[in-house]
Amino acid sequence: MAFEDFYNRVSSLPGKRYDDFMEQTRRYQEGEIGVGDQMLQGGANALGLLTDVPLFAVGEAASLAGEAVSAVTPEFIKKGLDQIAEGIKDTEAAQVAMQYIQENPQMMKRLGYALDLSVVPAAKAAKGGMLRDLSLEAPNRQPTFYGSGELGKVASIARTAPTGLYDTLSPKAAASRREGVPMSVRREASRITPERRKRAAEIRGKSKGEKTKEETKFLADFNQDLSFLEGQLDQTQLLKTGRGEQAQGVIKSFEKVQAMGRGTLSPEVLAQAASLSKPLAQKGISLDKNNLAVIEEKIRKAQGIGPNEKVEVVIRNPTAFSDISKESLRGPSKEATRIYHARSSLQEYFPEKKNFSDQELRETVAMTRLPDDKLYNLSTGKEVNRYEQYLYDKLELKRYGTKGRASKDTIDMYYKYKKMEQDGVKFRKPQKEIYDGMKARIQRESETVDVRDGTAYFEQSHLSSAKGLGGVNDQFMMNKKGDFVHFINDENDLFGQTVPGDSRVLSVTSPNGYNMFVAPRKAPTSKPSPAKKTFQRELQEMGAEPVNAQPKGMLEQAAVGLQKQPMSNLRPSDFKNVAAAGALTAGTARER
Repeated sequence: MAFEDFYNRVSSLPGKRYDDFMEQTRRYQEGEIGVGDQMLQGGANALGLLTDVPLFAVGEAASLAGEAVSAVTPEFIKKGLDQIAEGIKDTEAAQVAMQYIQENPQMMKRLGYALDLSVVPAAKAAKGGMLRDLSLEAPNRQPTFYGSGELGKVASIARTAPTGLYDTLSPKAAASRREGVPMSVRREASRITPERRKRAAEIRGKSKGEKTKEETKFLADFNQDLSFLEGQLDQTQLLKTGRGEQAQGVIKSFEKVQAMGRGTLSPEVLAQAASLSKPLAQKGISLDKNNLAVIEEKIRKAQGIGPNEKVEVVIRNPTAFSDISKESLRGPSKEATRIYHARSSLQEYFPEKKNFSDQELRETVAMTRLPDDKLYNLSTGKEVNRYEQYLYDKLELKRYGTKGRASKDTIDMYYKYKKMEQDGVKFRKPQKEIYDGMKARIQRESETVDVRDGTAYFEQSHLSSAKGLGGVNDQFMMNKKGDFVHFINDENDLFGQTVPGDSRVLSVTSPNGYNMFVAPRKAPTSKPSPAKKTFQRELQEMGAEPVNAQPKGMLEQAAVGLQKQPMSNLRPSDFKNVAAAGALTAGTARER
């Protein structure tokens, strides 16, 4: 009945596309053509409808086509597509479905649209628009990408890629992207269900001693899902920045909080980032033009950016949704952690010290390389051989790791012995041997430290807690006054690649810092920023009530806002990726 009603309503519309659509749909319903042919011809005709059919008929035509496909699609194909959509690792049925589609050589032959949907324009669409769509739909949730070696990265991408590919081709997902919300963001938001939100609130209301192990794990998993939602939102807004596109809805509200400023990579934009740093302002730390020029130079080198290459920079708020300012203290950054330990030991053994000599500055930086970072086979205690190093690089097996004293103990021991030497205390033989070895290593390492005009510059990388960043580059500087500054930066890309046509985009945090000779103080309690208040108000207007002013509460509110953001009606343009993929498949079949 619905089919006849649709026919009656659009029968007066001109053009061969409608006639062909109806004819091919009839053949499909009667079993004359397969699902691949039906999908392709529907996509091709949909593209033609951009000019041939008024837009008021598009939603009904798409709905009808969807019902027809659902009604007669073979069960094994349905199962395969369902598995792709869910991103299940074991996708045997999905592989069968894909093979079925590839083995239909009639896809293009039955269309009769050589001029309207040829392989060449489809290939262009695939190269440009489809890759852009894929980058938006690529899941930020990569379960084994970090911490499992190179094979873990491959396995993670293999596991999550089907979902991203499915959403890239899906007309429904295309409609959602058109309205500013990729399906990848909706998927992450959908995990924050009303039932889980209610239980999380109940658990949060209990004291630490009242929570069971199960409740503690539930809350940790819930917060982890909120963190992945932040990562997906972050990835989306950065991609849109690279394309010069305006964010919409919840993503736009998110962007106002996460992004503190923008510009192109230069000393000026780094100066802006530094000027927005509360820790630097509170501690009276300033950076001059030379400092900023060197930091820019080193960021460019670390990220593989040419000296005159223009790169977009988003200045990231380090405490908006994930508090990554802590990563400049003790935490995932090995270099930052060791500098922090050196600070503590310096203040304990040399409390009167207020500045560094040139050599002491080099020595302090070299201190970060004093602990033993060699890789050992922990079962044998021996340093790894080339084969074991290869295994570790590929799999990061737990039987390999570092050993010996903790970094903090090693650094503290050095300053203790240095104080003993200064005070004329006689060393025992083992102490003398250890101290002499330490001094020799520091002397060697200090010669490699980059010092310019009384400031030392050094770098490292670490895995950030912010899911939208992942592995980041660290740029550090320390001057003779003891001022230490840390810039975290990361290029937004898709597994190391920038989508053709996109500008390169670099996230640079507003830097953190402190003075090596001043004891740490508790940071003053800050009120929610105007940007966060605006975020909560805008989402409330979308139907998502505020939870609290904490980062996790704001992300929970964002999840609700995304769930309330309606799906758009389908338009002909939403079928373009299906059509392009089909055209490319058919072109490959012709060549064979």
